[in-house]
Amino acid sequence: PSDETSPEIAQFLTHLEKERDVSPNTTTAYRRDLQGFRTFLQAHLGTPEVAWEQVDRLTMRSWLAHLNRSGLSKRSSARALSAVRSFYRFLHRSDLVETNPARAVGAPKLEKRLPGHLDRAQMETLLSAAATRAQEGRFTDVRDFAILELFYTAGLRHSELRGVNVADLDLIAVGALAHPELFSWI
Repeated sequence: PSDETSPEIAQFLTHLEKERDVSPNTTTAYRRDLQGFRTFLQAHLGTPEVAWEQVDRLTMRSWLAHLNRSGLSKRSSARALSAVRSFYRFLHRSDLVETNPARAVGAPKLEKRLPGHLDRAQMETLLSAAATRAQEGRFTDVRDFAILELFYTAGLRHSELRGVNVADLDLIAVGALAHPELFSWI
């Protein structure tokens, strides 16, 4: 297998740098992924010169299985597949291939990470510090305490808090002293 970059890959990388203005890190990652793909194809197809139009869905699946056997993470495999999909889209637009075989395979399923959370003691410390600052009366400190209190007591997500309107609030449950403060915050 040759370590030289093929003319098509070189054209694609120039396209990324000059026309799409991607970051140097993206170009470096795509270069590495496409060279790895080309090296796999050279071994898989048994030829030093890769004919990009010979690649089919089964070849793509073989390549993804090769990445998996090599110990590459699912996230890195998905990024490599993204690079190959973009490359084939470029080849198709340049009339160098008729189809994009990378579109016919699905990306590896990525593990979903649960969001981090504070334990009860950490949350009490945070709320206590926010309440102390809010007692000084600065608008931003009072607002921040109200946000934290609402997050914690109502179990809201950030997007839900952003969507809160005055009409959404049950002001009957709020004491008479809190009404003016609440309206000034909102």
